[in-house]
Amino acid sequence: MSQFPVRSIPPWVHESAASSDEEPLPSHTSQWVAFKHANRIPVLPGQEGTIISPEEQQRMHPGDYVPWRGLNEPPRPPKPFLVRLDRKIMHSPFVNVYLRLIVFMCSAVAMALAIVIFVQDKRIKNTSAKMAIIIDAIALAYTAIITVDEFFSPPVGLRSVTAKTWLLFLDLGFIVFESANLSIAFTTGNEYLLHGPRQSTIRQYTLASVLMVALITWLLTFVISVLRLFRRIDPRRRERPGQSERQATT
Repeated sequence: MSQFPVRSIPPWVHESAASSDEEPLPSHTSQWVAFKHANRIPVLPGQEGTIISPEEQQRMHPGDYVPWRGLNEPPRPPKPFLVRLDRKIMHSPFVNVYLRLIVFMCSAVAMALAIVIFVQDKRIKNTSAKMAIIIDAIALAYTAIITVDEFFSPPVGLRSVTAKTWLLFLDLGFIVFESANLSIAFTTGNEYLLHGPRQSTIRQYTLASVLMVALITWLLTFVISVLRLFRRIDPRRRERPGQSERQATT
């Protein structure tokens, strides 16, 4: 059986203790000088060398002991506000979380108002209150599950596009039912305004207002999710090999 050749370590690769006659580096020394000083090749016995003074070193290599100030390049102008806003919305995972939290709170408030209307107005046939109780009860559970899923699940590319599309269809279904419930709530409020008591009218219009805020927020969440999905699957927007490295260097 053939053996691998044993590679010996060069004689200068070892831990060298600093001699007592070395002068410490100044406190304002640049990191490059400190790196060179810590990783210099030690002088082995029998080798000739000349130790020069710091003044001579400064004359031979001017600027070594000057702190590094960066490249003398003009600062880049900031990106336009719309570009930064688009990047924040399309890439930040907290945008959908905040929108889902608003939907969750509006659904909870709407369900509580619908329960109050249903209990106090038993004599009046209120379809919007019953529909709000049923839809918002399901929406609360769905919103909590989908918020955790969107925040902790892998992005599209590492995750199946079909699974993400089914979640978008579920969002679309809730938007349709919320729209129908909002229309019924405003219709019932108009009927209360003509023939119903004042307190019932106020509660009914409050329910309709909360449902409108929830619907608008749900629409924004749906639009952002669809745009993100299209940008992930669009081949013209995929990163080419080495593009991320060039962006990092620039």
